[in-house]
Amino acid sequence: MPSATTRRPWRTSVLDSLRRWGPAAGIVVALTALVLRFVATGPLWLDEALSVNIAQLPYGDITDALRHDGSPPLYYLLLHEWVGAFGDSPWAARALSGVFAVATVPVVGLFAREVSESERAGLVAALLAATSPFAMRYGSEARMYALVQLLVALGGWALVRYLRRPTRLSGVAVAVCTGLLMLTHYWSFYLLGAVGIGLVWRRRWRAVGAVAAGGLLFLPWLPSFLYQLANTGTPWAARPALAAVVDAMIEWSGSGPVGRFNFLLLLGLAVLGLFGAGIDGRRVEVDLRGRPLGRRLAAVTFGTLALGVLAGMLLKSGYAARYSAVALVPFLVLAALGTASLLDDRVRTGVIGLVAVLGVVVGAPMVVKPRTQAGLVAEALTEGYQGNDVVVYCPDQLGPAVSRLLPKLTDQLAYPVGEFTGLVDWVDYAERNEAADPAAFVDAVLRDHPDGSVWLVVAGGYRTFEDDCEEVAERLRAARTEHPVVRSRGKYGERSALVRFAP
Repeated sequence: MPSATTRRPWRTSVLDSLRRWGPAAGIVVALTALVLRFVATGPLWLDEALSVNIAQLPYGDITDALRHDGSPPLYYLLLHEWVGAFGDSPWAARALSGVFAVATVPVVGLFAREVSESERAGLVAALLAATSPFAMRYGSEARMYALVQLLVALGGWALVRYLRRPTRLSGVAVAVCTGLLMLTHYWSFYLLGAVGIGLVWRRRWRAVGAVAAGGLLFLPWLPSFLYQLANTGTPWAARPALAAVVDAMIEWSGSGPVGRFNFLLLLGLAVLGLFGAGIDGRRVEVDLRGRPLGRRLAAVTFGTLALGVLAGMLLKSGYAARYSAVALVPFLVLAALGTASLLDDRVRTGVIGLVAVLGVVVGAPMVVKPRTQAGLVAEALTEGYQGNDVVVYCPDQLGPAVSRLLPKLTDQLAYPVGEFTGLVDWVDYAERNEAADPAAFVDAVLRDHPDGSVWLVVAGGYRTFEDDCEEVAERLRAARTEHPVVRSRGKYGERSALVRFAP
């Protein structure tokens, strides 16, 4: 029987096992997280369907469609080639983002290693990027957010290299990444603003020039951007509040109690990356002035979010947490730096492993959760639709996800615009909806389809529509016999009901 002096506490034994098997387990967890980018197979929801519908237009029509959509063109042009080669099924369309997301992981590692001059920090940052619930969610969506994260990581890596060893190649790389970011998502302006302020503060004028040169790539798109700025926006979303800065970080960590715990762990690591330095295995020194590298990464992360939120408040534009994708990479690198303050290998391995595992546990349901009820609605329509029937979407935002699943000869209308084209025109959207007349719209539908059923795809609660869709349903109910077909279900991100009004 071992003596008391040789018997090791069970905690020490567990931590030793983590240190021994941690790297292998980390590889397994990371690979699992990367595979999760490719498992979402449900129907495309509104934004994804719009992306694919726009991308499938001829090149000459994509620019005009985007003027009415409100987005820059790079992702759509890449998606145009992708769906042309691999098809427009939900899995195929989302796989492009999966490829971007997988490529982002090693680039984040290279960026972290370059900025910290630490191989370990690079490996940890790559693991955090692989297992980030936010990165998993948007790495499985047919939207531009995975591309944004890849370009941020590439641009950060190029910028650090240019600051340390200025060469023409690294300067061109900074400019190209800057321009491509601007052509991918407009929230990149706030990231570039935060970076630019930091470079000016440090008087790194050559780097400022390299970033500014990237704007030349944006110049051909500038007229479209100015048109969008004056006419589109985000009328479907509420204006941001200052609390959105914290909400974004919570969104990065996942939902539910496990996601909140993961948020606290990541925030704690980021705080250590900003203020902490390990003294020994049990103590961490806190410098309230902040560590130089930590200050820079924190300034970029929180400066980007603050600029975006303040701009939204001033310009009265809407906000969605997914826009914060532009700030995720520097935050993850900051958190990876924080693990360097944990000098006990066993504790450090345990904390990193816990964050990685929690990320997969929280991220997996986010990937596989049904994103829209469009599949159920389209299936019911395909079975019951007759040649003289008409499908009506109220609001029009329900149309893109459903219509792409229906036979091409289906007669479809959208409230309030009437003819449905598969897209949503966001130009003067709020004003058009406020001026719409539900009674006149229903009268026209009934007049033009006296002998066929009216299939109403409907959902309430959409901004700028007030009670219009409820009134559309009430007027159809007063004129026809109502037959509920599909009921709205809470488990779907984009909910809708289907009601048939028979003559």
